[in-house]
Amino acid sequence: TSYGAREVSALFGPGAMANAEVLEAATFASVWAENDGTGRFTIHELPVDAQFAPAFAVRPGDFDEDGLTDVMLAGNFTGVRPDRGQEAAGWGVLLRGTDQAGAARFEAVDLAASGVVLPGEVRELSVFTDPRGRSHILATRNDTTPLVLRPSRPAALASEPLATR
Repeated sequence: TSYGAREVSALFGPGAMANAEVLEAATFASVWAENDGTGRFTIHELPVDAQFAPAFAVRPGDFDEDGLTDVMLAGNFTGVRPDRGQEAAGWGVLLRGTDQAGAARFEAVDLAASGVVLPGEVRELSVFTDPRGRSHILATRNDTTPLVLRPSRPAALASEPLATR
């Protein structure tokens, strides 16, 4: 019998199982934690567009210059066993910060509207300024070249893509 097909109790035996610490997960969703200022946190699930693949790179910023924090996410993971399948459905996503009746929330910006396209295994999103004083986002990826997102104009989410490559 192969290792993968055996029951956990057959692998470790009844003594180990009786003394095992049991942990439970309430969700596997990507979330953000809101601090109420008193040391208490409320967990909020991110929009469905942020759930397609694991996010390893997270960059907050006011990308649309509306005074609210937005978040750019990217990730993917291909270093899995063949029987598990790759976790590589993400292209990066821009989450626009919103204020709904005084409560911070995020909504996904359509890929065509944001211009954010970050394929591959993205591991870091860094902001840098070029010699002309313009800010860009550098996306570093495993085993391939980095990508640079160049804002097409300030407050780009209003009518045109946030970035061009």
